[in-house]
Amino acid sequence: MSYKRSAVVLPVAGRRVLMQLRDQRRGILAPGCWGYFGGSLGEGESPRAAAARELYEEIGYAPKKLRRLGQERLRDFKGILVAAYCCELDVPPESLRLTEGMDFGLKSIVEVRAGKIYSERLKGYFPIVPSGFIERMFRAAVARCGSVD
Repeated sequence: MSYKRSAVVLPVAGRRVLMQLRDQRRGILAPGCWGYFGGSLGEGESPRAAAARELYEEIGYAPKKLRRLGQERLRDFKGILVAAYCCELDVPPESLRLTEGMDFGLKSIVEVRAGKIYSERLKGYFPIVPSGFIERMFRAAVARCGSVD
């Protein structure tokens, strides 16, 4: 059986992760939810290359190094196969330019666990992508790419 493949990347600053509030467009995975930067793999593209490309396309950030966190099949999202990576965020978020999504910002595990995250830009709370994958990858990213504040 053929599954759709995608890659996500979690930029880490200290013990927080830069997350994206996804657009509210029909036809995309988890519209209007907080999640990670990423997207589908292009023809012949490796997951690592896709993660780096998507991060650059979505916020104009080219990390010095991507570290692999793992791969997981999200059965609650039509069996999509997601490869996850993390990187150190070594620039202030204010210097980045969001080109996809409604908002973005550094978030904590406490905010993720709450299930809803506040958007400064839209002045309201929005849910996180409804999957245990979000918290698992958040913890893995902070452990692998984070530092103590």
